[in-house]
Amino acid sequence: MTTDSSTEKRPFNLSRWAIGHPSIARFLFGLIILAGALGLMRMGQKEDPDFTFRVMVVQAIWPGASIQDMEDQVVNKIERKLQETPHLDFVRSYTRAGSAIITLQVKGDTNAEEVKDAFYQVRKKVGDIASELPQGLLGPYFNDEFGDTFITLHSISGDGFTYPELKKFAIQARDMLLTTPGVEKAVIIGDQPEKIYIDVSSKALAERGLTILDLQNAVKGQNAVDPAGSVDTGLRSVRISVEGDVTKASDIRELRLRSGNQVTRLGDIATVSFGLEDPYERKYRFNGHESVQVGVVMAKGFNVRDVGKDVEATYQRFEAGLPYGVSVDQISDQPEVVKDAVSEFMEALGEALLIVLAVSLLSIGWRSGLVIAIAIPLVLAATFAIMYEIGIDLQRISLGALIIALGLLVDDAMIVVEMMERKLEEGLVYVRTLFYVVGIALVVSWFVAVYFTPWLGYMILKQRKHAGTHHDVFDTGFYRRLRATVAWAVRHRIIVLVMTLVTFATSLWAFQFIPQNFFPQSSRPEILVDLWLPEGTSINEVENQAKAFEARMTDDPDKRFIATYIGEGAPRFFLPLDQQLRNPNFAQLLVMAKDEPARERLIVKMRKILADDFPSIRGKVDRLFLGPPTGWPVQMRVMGPDRPEVRRIADEVKARFQANPLLGAIHDDWLEPVPAMKLVIDQDRARALGVTSQRIRQMLQATMSGAPLDDFRDGEETVSIVAREPEATRHLLSSVDSVYIPTDFGGSVPLSQVAKVVPVMEQGIEWRRDRLPTISVRATLPDGVQSNDVVTKMYNDMKDLRAGLAPGYKVEIQGGAEDSAESQASIAAKAPIMLAIIVVLLMVQLQHFGKSMLVLATGPLGIIGAAAALLISGAPFGFVAILGVIALLGIIMRNSIILVDQIDQDIAAGMERSEAIVGAAVRRFRPIMLTALTAVLALIPISRAVFWGPLAYAMMGGILVATVLTILVLPAGYALFFGRAPKKAKTDEQGPESESAGNNEKPRLALAAE
Repeated sequence: MTTDSSTEKRPFNLSRWAIGHPSIARFLFGLIILAGALGLMRMGQKEDPDFTFRVMVVQAIWPGASIQDMEDQVVNKIERKLQETPHLDFVRSYTRAGSAIITLQVKGDTNAEEVKDAFYQVRKKVGDIASELPQGLLGPYFNDEFGDTFITLHSISGDGFTYPELKKFAIQARDMLLTTPGVEKAVIIGDQPEKIYIDVSSKALAERGLTILDLQNAVKGQNAVDPAGSVDTGLRSVRISVEGDVTKASDIRELRLRSGNQVTRLGDIATVSFGLEDPYERKYRFNGHESVQVGVVMAKGFNVRDVGKDVEATYQRFEAGLPYGVSVDQISDQPEVVKDAVSEFMEALGEALLIVLAVSLLSIGWRSGLVIAIAIPLVLAATFAIMYEIGIDLQRISLGALIIALGLLVDDAMIVVEMMERKLEEGLVYVRTLFYVVGIALVVSWFVAVYFTPWLGYMILKQRKHAGTHHDVFDTGFYRRLRATVAWAVRHRIIVLVMTLVTFATSLWAFQFIPQNFFPQSSRPEILVDLWLPEGTSINEVENQAKAFEARMTDDPDKRFIATYIGEGAPRFFLPLDQQLRNPNFAQLLVMAKDEPARERLIVKMRKILADDFPSIRGKVDRLFLGPPTGWPVQMRVMGPDRPEVRRIADEVKARFQANPLLGAIHDDWLEPVPAMKLVIDQDRARALGVTSQRIRQMLQATMSGAPLDDFRDGEETVSIVAREPEATRHLLSSVDSVYIPTDFGGSVPLSQVAKVVPVMEQGIEWRRDRLPTISVRATLPDGVQSNDVVTKMYNDMKDLRAGLAPGYKVEIQGGAEDSAESQASIAAKAPIMLAIIVVLLMVQLQHFGKSMLVLATGPLGIIGAAAALLISGAPFGFVAILGVIALLGIIMRNSIILVDQIDQDIAAGMERSEAIVGAAVRRFRPIMLTALTAVLALIPISRAVFWGPLAYAMMGGILVATVLTILVLPAGYALFFGRAPKKAKTDEQGPESESAGNNEKPRLALAAE
């Protein structure tokens, strides 16, 4: 009894359903295009993806404390408590006399919520030990917004305008910016604190029987805000206000100081004046003019280009109200950078579309090419819509992922269309954001391929004239030669597999000749010039040297502007910036070149100027780099419990550095010892005169560096009132001896009567990591030399040094090479899970362990082509190239699955095994090669990009070579391991084989195609 095929119940087929319901397909098509367009217009845009900075900075200041006191009483206690923080990676700190900065790093695999909790725990835990910290300590201060990146950075400057005046303009700009849509923060940076200085000599005070404490009491008594009560009249309550607060400098001059029966007017013995903080901690300049800067941080989810336009409009309104002579200049413009990046993406998208169309039109005809050309924007539209809904912005990684996915998007559609075309010819009727975007695009492309592509093909592709007849489309000269090649590989399967293994091993060996680099340099035109003067250098001298360097570059035609930062580095205008914290002996110049070629010329010129004209400066001139900030190209750290031993080992490491001719600017981060004045107190004489060591320290601090007395309120500004020694004496080393110290008996004595000054050399700065003294030895490299290669080789060459270290001491790689090793270790740690998932998916698909292992074994074939492509192109093998090699695994294994599945289907249809193995490779050659060629050619546009170039080269070479090898190696492997039919199935297979052997009307390939 036969069953009518028309009434036979068939399983649900999405493609058949789409063709049978064209109105729904048209509706969904339009809906997806509309949703994608709206998503693209509304989604956020920025330069880099949102990134949770896992760094918190803790700062503490204890005026007058030595390095040893700071470490014993402050740093040790805080660091020990910080080591209890959950998800802690390491704690790093540097200590100077009187101050310390501690940096806490949370582990890289910690999610955003856990990072927030860790930062909360830091505040809580340090708060718990507040009572254990010494009196007089300022702080600790916490900064967990270290990663805020300014999308715009503007300078406000003007000759003849003081810093307080510039700050008032900046406050006005900030208040206007905070009302601008999309602006989360507007921050004023570089302003100089204003102070009221009382310059009075300790001798003048001593002659009148006065002390700094008397001066402080007089100021506070006049200036303190205390309630004066109120009068209740029964009907009203009337507040009593008492005038007499200090409102101007002249009020301080009129203060009366009483000592016994003597009253002294402060203005008679002291000079009172307004001034800026002296010495200042930081200062900013723009094109040779002192400036205050305003940075804007964008709120999440906004389009940086839209916010940039609104910020620009706000500045135009702000500038309209400024007086003549005040200029506003833009230093950083992330919206313009994003605009260029999006333009680059659109250009790459257009090139990729043209490439795909060309491949499709030349290989499978214009109608088929049209189907694929329509499928691509449909996939992109759906991808944009999903990206918008789940909150993925357009930024460097997501844009690159879309470009990478372009070559893969058409694979599914290409396979479907190619199969439809072939059937018609026979006559029968495609670094987190990266993975998300590529994954979304590929899933969407699968849906488009099985739903929309058949519908589009049904409408566009036409039935051939020979419809209803069968002919073998593979019966051509090319396919006959291909068939012969595959058959040879199957017959000589052992030779083919051995040759493949040898080639694979050779490619692994060749990786030692490929440059190693964690992340590439940026193409942005900014240049950073670091100027490190010897430790202990006055910040005023640092400013003088920075000005001198500025002057040399003022008239250079290749530059647009120079922004100078004295006492600290540039603000974070670029997410991966290696931001420098406050250092009094440091200055950084941000030089904006006119374009990339001008940048390269400027780098050469500035390096020569530093070498020739600034020999006392340890300088570094470099480009911006993508990826995690690493600082100096070559770095190694020495750690251990004993400072002198750590110093000795670091000196040996430094000697090894100096023996390498490639390295320059060799130094360590403990820098040079600095001169200090040690006071040796005659304690017996001091006690006899009623003088304590604490009082000596207090008076020296007050007279030489200044003692804060109280605050002066000027509107919303708070100005500190500071007493200090007159300028004529406070800058002289010899004046220390003549400072007058109050005694317990009411008089004062010169310091020279109770102490003598002994000049000494002491360490100016000390770094620690996980509470161990740590010295980092650092150096520069010439352009074109990959730092990871140099560092790794030097570290291996120091094996003898490391072997001779005592327990507890170690030399470790630091910087980019360390970050690269950590990232590779992180990938390696996830590799077992990745492989397990791949094996499970292969088992689900093939339902045969041996064949799954065969497909899995073809995945690494891409390494052969990747190694060759990287060697030929000279592109480095870094983090993005590693991602490319990982992506190759899936692309290659997908082709292998298609091939194995085709072989199994042919065998199940009754074809003889050897014929099925060879025939499947021949029949699947065109769709496999077309999708591979499309993917390779679509990567060409981003191969020119600095960031994505290594990934593109690795994938292009890997796809090409692996695809060719798959066509030959997989049939050979299948024939070797599964070439013989199972014994129990042999008898069953003989019937169909003999029957088909007698049927000479149709070729076997045509029979299998049916």
